[in-house]
Amino acid sequence: MAATAKSIKSLRLFSKAGATPLDLAKIYKIVAGESDRAVVVIVASILEDFLREKIEKFLFKIEQQELEALALDRSGRPLSGFSNKIDLAFASGLIDKNCRDQLHDIREMRNACAHSSEHIDFETPELLAVHNRLFELGRNVFPRQFVNLPKDDFVMECLAQLAVISLGSKTKIHEFIEDALGEERGSRFTPEK
Repeated sequence: MAATAKSIKSLRLFSKAGATPLDLAKIYKIVAGESDRAVVVIVASILEDFLREKIEKFLFKIEQQELEALALDRSGRPLSGFSNKIDLAFASGLIDKNCRDQLHDIREMRNACAHSSEHIDFETPELLAVHNRLFELGRNVFPRQFVNLPKDDFVMECLAQLAVISLGSKTKIHEFIEDALGEERGSRFTPEK
């Protein structure tokens, strides 16, 4: 097999240099003014990148250079697709069932937006139906903020999923917020049951 061209290697590095989950301002700047379709693809990519990093830190205790040489995110490898990453994170106990289900819904939305040759946005009934699943009773991390603005709701819920991936479950997020803000002020961030 021929050596990978320098331009391909550079492009791969660029694709791994996304916003960190703690850099929310950068994420908002990246998606500002983008179409619904682009927002779904971009934010889902950020989630996927963060999930890969979390799995790598949890499972692999080798130097970053050695890990990159294994190319576990290349085609046919354990971390090659978003679905594989989601399932591996769940099987490893890094995320709970609710987060797994949410991430699979986001992945389906991303796939539809990335691969459809048809126009698709949050007014498309099929995309909106899956989007609304993110906010079914007990599934979302925080109460729905922008009922008439599905793109903003989607971004907020995806950012909340970054926090779930960081802490492991939405229960831990709510406990963290209540500890930080006090139970009374923190409870407004807890969805009704």
